[in-house]
Amino acid sequence: DCCTIVDHINGATNYFFSPTKVADWFYDSISIVLSEIQKKPQRGMPKVEKVEKNGTIISIILGVGSSRMLYDIVPVVSFKGWPAVAQSWLMENHFWDGKITEEEVISGFYLVPACSYKGKKDNEWRLSFARSEVQLKKCISSSLMQAYQACKAIIIKLLSRPKAVSPYHLRSTMLWACDRLPASYLAQEDYAAHFLLGLIDDLQHCLV
Repeated sequence: DCCTIVDHINGATNYFFSPTKVADWFYDSISIVLSEIQKKPQRGMPKVEKVEKNGTIISIILGVGSSRMLYDIVPVVSFKGWPAVAQSWLMENHFWDGKITEEEVISGFYLVPACSYKGKKDNEWRLSFARSEVQLKKCISSSLMQAYQACKAIIIKLLSRPKAVSPYHLRSTMLWACDRLPASYLAQEDYAAHFLLGLIDDLQHCLV
């Protein structure tokens, strides 16, 4: 059962598709599969070094020889189309206008088992537009993508996987900057250092 029961003030009973219960079910299912793999290892297949649950995220470390690979896996609910709550965003001007079609951008979205800082983690989901972001990245210059990757490395390595700032926050900051800044400025191929400092500055403003 992946639902929580909440009594409404009027006496009715509400059922919520629970993100935490879905995450628990997903973790149990993944653990069973990985356990079977460990029992019957095959030559050339990666070795499961570690499986860890961090909230609703499952972190898996696979080993191949002396190399180690970290995968963060999260269960999602996939939808086609575009949510009504985000419809107004499509009416605004964007950096990708004329570069890709609206149909490519609104191909689908996800519900991710994560709530706001003060939200109810047992009942609330977060909208994710990762599928759209894949399309939007096609419209971003290589120098800005270099700055994004460098800033992402700083966050992960120097801050040791912080909870306050994640690649998700950085990606959102970059996309908002693309809408805010002139296209001629963003197209500068030798501005990677400028873009890196700009992303760090934007993140700082978001935090303070």
